[in-house]
Amino acid sequence: WQLAELAIACVSADSRHTDEVLAAALRYIESHSDGARITDVSTELVRL
Repeated sequence: WQLAELAIACVSADSRHTDEVLAAALRYIESHSDGARITDVSTELVRL
């Protein structure tokens, strides 16, 4: 088995924009995964 873990960060004052950016990143990864299985996705918003 070969495993990979990928983390993506988005810094924004607008949580809606952050959600849109992260969703677009996930769509891109899924469409370019070349048959690899994506087994887990988690999202965390940290408000400061």
